[in-house]
Amino acid sequence: MDLIQQWCQNNLDIIFFIYGLAFVFMGVAILIQPKADSKFVLANILWLLGVFGIIHGINEFLDMWIIIKSENFIMSIIKWFILIISYYFLFEFGRKIFSFVGQKCPTWRKKIAKPFVWWLTPAIILLIIFISIQSSNFYNTASLLSRYFLGFPGGILIAIGFLSYYKCEEEILKSLKVKKFFIMASFSFFFYGILSGLIVSKSNYFPANWINTETFLSILHIPVQVFRAICAIAAGIAITGILRIFNWETTESIIESRDVLEKKLADTEKRYEDIVENASDMIHSVNVDGHIVFANRKECEILGYSREELNGKNVKEVYAPETRDYVKQGFEKLKREGILFIENGKMIKKNEEILDVIINSSAIYDSKGNFIRTRSIIKDVTEQKSAEKQIRNLAKFPAENPNPVLRVTNNCVIVYANESSLPLLKEWECDINRQAPVFFCDLILRSFQTKKKETMEIKCKDKEYAFILSPVVESGYVNLYGRDITKEKEAIKLLRENEEKYRTLIEYSDVAISSIDKNGVFLFMNTMAAKLLGNNVKVLIGKTMWDLFPKEIADKQMFTIGKVYETGQSINVEDKTIINGKPMWFRTNIQPIRDNNDQIKSALVFNVDITEHKQMEELKEKFKEKLLRVEKITAVGQLAGGIAHELNNPIGVILGFAQSLAKNISEKDLLYMPLKSMEREAIKCKKLVKDLLTFSRDEKTIAENIDMNVIIEETLPLLEAQRKMKDIQIVKNYENNLPQILINKDKIQQVIVNLCNNAMDAMPQGGKITITTTVAAEQSSANISKANALPLQFIVITISDTGVGMSEEVKKHIFEPFYTTKEVGKGTGLGLSICYEIVKKHNGIIEVESPTFTSATTPLADKKVTDGKEVGKGTTFVIKLPVKMDGEIK
Repeated sequence: MDLIQQWCQNNLDIIFFIYGLAFVFMGVAILIQPKADSKFVLANILWLLGVFGIIHGINEFLDMWIIIKSENFIMSIIKWFILIISYYFLFEFGRKIFSFVGQKCPTWRKKIAKPFVWWLTPAIILLIIFISIQSSNFYNTASLLSRYFLGFPGGILIAIGFLSYYKCEEEILKSLKVKKFFIMASFSFFFYGILSGLIVSKSNYFPANWINTETFLSILHIPVQVFRAICAIAAGIAITGILRIFNWETTESIIESRDVLEKKLADTEKRYEDIVENASDMIHSVNVDGHIVFANRKECEILGYSREELNGKNVKEVYAPETRDYVKQGFEKLKREGILFIENGKMIKKNEEILDVIINSSAIYDSKGNFIRTRSIIKDVTEQKSAEKQIRNLAKFPAENPNPVLRVTNNCVIVYANESSLPLLKEWECDINRQAPVFFCDLILRSFQTKKKETMEIKCKDKEYAFILSPVVESGYVNLYGRDITKEKEAIKLLRENEEKYRTLIEYSDVAISSIDKNGVFLFMNTMAAKLLGNNVKVLIGKTMWDLFPKEIADKQMFTIGKVYETGQSINVEDKTIINGKPMWFRTNIQPIRDNNDQIKSALVFNVDITEHKQMEELKEKFKEKLLRVEKITAVGQLAGGIAHELNNPIGVILGFAQSLAKNISEKDLLYMPLKSMEREAIKCKKLVKDLLTFSRDEKTIAENIDMNVIIEETLPLLEAQRKMKDIQIVKNYENNLPQILINKDKIQQVIVNLCNNAMDAMPQGGKITITTTVAAEQSSANISKANALPLQFIVITISDTGVGMSEEVKKHIFEPFYTTKEVGKGTGLGLSICYEIVKKHNGIIEVESPTFTSATTPLADKKVTDGKEVGKGTTFVIKLPVKMDGEIK
């Protein structure tokens, strides 16, 4: 590397000589190359590059002279002037070749070429001179700026321009095999632009103080002039190769002049071949032996054969049997007369489809007049024949049309009328070639003036016709197409009557009917629907579901309607809703309503009010439950009565012996305590037997008219001891002036005691019992059996506690005999069932109420889990006793 570096530095004069000689050679080659009358755009601007080559070559020779001799002021001025002039021609050539855009250049290429206008180069030179004058060293600055502003961009523009020029003229240049020279020229000038335009002599301003010949030498150890010379040599070789296009052009011109007749003949033959090959009709040639020797592309396409399949095939194989005889006979005639015409020929496609064709054949002879082959032009008229057939069929349409068809001129003269029109003409008392009826004339004239179709309905005897008037303005007539619409009119009339009938049925139906869109807007509703919603139809139409119902109910109903829109299927549901604050049950049917495009446009909702039916079902279920309970209690009562009778005497004997023995022994005796225990337990058994007998006996009791408040007050002292022991507060809310009621005082007291005892058992930690009395007016009979319907007035006693409450499951069985939730030994399960029987014998009702809450709303201290459910705080027993009764207390 050091040897190469030393050699290059010692022989820079030789390098400058080769450098300059390469450019001079390139410039001379360009300028002496004949380019006159050239069709290449490059020929008109290449002289600029030639001038650059010669001038810049001289500049390099001056550099060589300076190395050999020495530099002086005059030489510097001459060298600067030659340098800037050479770069002017370099940049100008780059601008022009870059600005060249052919028809095949892309749009983006054309757009970026627009800014490179003619005055750009002079403007850059003036800028260089202006900046150089401002500097301290005019010639050095001007030399550097000419390289930056002209040399560097000029090389880049030439590089891009050569590639772009080749791309735009590739169709012509590709066959000349000069692509490599264009690429070589592009790369040569690209690197030359960088090496000559950017790598300059060192100076004290950027970028010359950073990128210069000295930094280049320090990095590569080879002077930049060596690489410039290489680029110049490569550019010279590339340009010499590009100049071949002009040699080719000259050679082509000579050949064209010499062989003009042959070329014209060849062109004619080529044009003929192109015409034949690209003809819209089938063309083929048949030799003396009747074999196809040529078939054009159209024939191959239509018949479905490849060219190889058709060539050599006997012509008989492509003609239908009925045409082969014509062809065979015509072949000999064609040889003699030179022409053959077959109008109704038929050909067979490869798929055996038959084509209608017209065959026009001519004979071709050699120079001696011998027949050598045929040339046949065959026109496929299959579609034409089919169209003609359709036209003939269409031509029959007016005559065969069962509806009236007429043609009337713009002067209102009838020029055509089919047979179906004759009865009308007779009725109108007119005929063909006579004036049309007056009522038609006005409409015909208006149709001509507006150039639009008009319609008209006409009655003729017992029929009605609808006419369409279609003007043909350019021909001066109007076509009238009539249609018998008698049945349609009758159908429309019937439809309207039916619509009115069904509208009346819908409007006054007992079923609430409404139409709702997918947004929940009411589009229609009948009177019943409006009545249920408590307003008139006009006010409700346009309202949304959320305007008329609570949000929860509206969301639920729209969810159901949304399913109809999604699935397109009707839905039947039974649901409970709230209308104007009143709970109601409806059986609902929702049907999708579709438009002409089969899209669901609304949902039709039928609501049948089944509230009364549901109430009857609930009443039926309650009666059924009561009946089952009565039957169960009756059965248990009978069983209990039998057991009580069987146990009563043995228990009496045991109790008597226990009491007798206990009286006759000392309290200190060991048998005294067991005997007293026997006595105590026997008394309990005696009480249980008494309760069983009370429960089972259907005995008449003594009744008296008593104030219920008095009975309760007389009963409460019986509970005082237990109340104090369990820290229970009793609150009394009596209604004054209660009517006296006919009841059995002892039995009612027993009921009150039992209910209060149960309440106190439910509050082991203390609590409050509230006893309320009131008078109630008549209520629905849904609460008792039909045989024991409530009277007009009754006393209501409620006993409420603040205990743990009870679950729904416990409430179902609470009045059943022997059902208890107490621990074993603490209850018999007969107390509430006896209460139930006592109240029932007074023709009254006893019910229990106990709210059930979830853990989210009820404090933990106020609830109890029973049967897997969380029970709310407190239980209320409600007793309803009639003020007046039919019959006696049972």
